[in-house]
Amino acid sequence: MNIIGQTNIIENIDKITSIDKLPKSIIISGNFGSGRHTIYNYICDKFKLEKTIIDYELNSDILNEMYNLSLPKMYLIDLDALSENKRLERFQNTLLKFIEEPPEYAWITIIIYNFNILLETIANRCRIFSMQPYSIEELCDISNAYNKSWSKEELTLLNTPYNIINVEQDTLIKIRTLAKNIVDNMHKANISNALSIRNKLSTDIDIQLFINIFIELLYKYYITSYDNKYYKALILTKNLCNNLYVLNVNKTYLIDNYLLELKQILDDRISNI
Repeated sequence: MNIIGQTNIIENIDKITSIDKLPKSIIISGNFGSGRHTIYNYICDKFKLEKTIIDYELNSDILNEMYNLSLPKMYLIDLDALSENKRLERFQNTLLKFIEEPPEYAWITIIIYNFNILLETIANRCRIFSMQPYSIEELCDISNAYNKSWSKEELTLLNTPYNIINVEQDTLIKIRTLAKNIVDNMHKANISNALSIRNKLSTDIDIQLFINIFIELLYKYYITSYDNKYYKALILTKNLCNNLYVLNVNKTYLIDNYLLELKQILDDRISNI
């Protein structure tokens, strides 16, 4: 398997010389679309582990299966996908039983973006591989490998292999236009207009890609103008990015409040000019 980037992770995995030295419980942390599943597949292929996904609940039947395996298997648990499951805490408590007394032929890989949803007792007992940001050269290599014709500026906004491969040109234009429109015109918006933007964020576009692009634009505005209000908006947006994946969070409420706080920040910017 040819993997572009993530050299440190691949080197550390390759230092594990045999399956009996492979940690029973692994965490792969990183941004959405950064290649966490690719690293999982690399580990499974290297050690010839059968792959299976636990996508809803870790119950006694699955645990019994783990303890009765006759051939090695790696279970993938995407905690980000389970973050809205109200039984996530119980899920993790069951997972802790596996970590404390791992079966002979079973391994687990946990994929996660926000450590806020992860029990500390689990994080402390797992081997953690953290995805690193891709250089512009690596992003270009990924783009070329999939016959995509993104500019370097567009690659910076897309930021991850998944976005480079899957996002369409018109989608990127749409999200960039929305993000720029908010920065340029939010001071003119009333509450109903802010909430209409929220509806777009909730239904029409990829919220994570929007946040990535919006953060990039805010940073450019800040370093160009040195206006502290853009810095405040940047921090507010990064907090939104983290809080969207807190257990049982009301995302609609969160986005509503984010937009109203953002409007206030930009209102203050205009009034102080």
